[in-house]
Amino acid sequence: MTGATATESTRDQIIHAAADSLLENGYSGTSVRSIASKAGVAIGNLQYWFPTKSELLVEAWRYLTAKSVEELRRTLNQLTDPLEVLEVGVESLWDSLRRLGDVQLAAFDLLVQAPRTERLRAYLPELFTRYREVIQEQLDRLEEDGRIRL
Repeated sequence: MTGATATESTRDQIIHAAADSLLENGYSGTSVRSIASKAGVAIGNLQYWFPTKSELLVEAWRYLTAKSVEELRRTLNQLTDPLEVLEVGVESLWDSLRRLGDVQLAAFDLLVQAPRTERLRAYLPELFTRYREVIQEQLDRLEEDGRIRL
């Protein structure tokens, strides 16, 4: 394994462990120490990549959001009926969030913590933008196919 690959793998391990911990314990129940233990890295190594808990948990949220958005996109891209896109889109998003674990509670926890932490507050627009982009992609695709007129 090259140094870059090993480094990337360690960073990813930390992010995945943080995402798991966030889903299991929420923001306030997640500690840097428990994430380091779950990732199998020393706290110093974790803090090299993520100097603050909020920076780490924002990256964990990016990871969870990317998984959810990609699953939603993949599902919707298979549909051509605009009504089905709306119906399945909502169902798919809900199913995706349920499959990722207790994302709803973790998302609520993130929203509650955001006013207290600048880094979390700054992330919220990005979170909502990712989902909005998928919706816009679907509308554009259906319009290009002549299935809807906007």
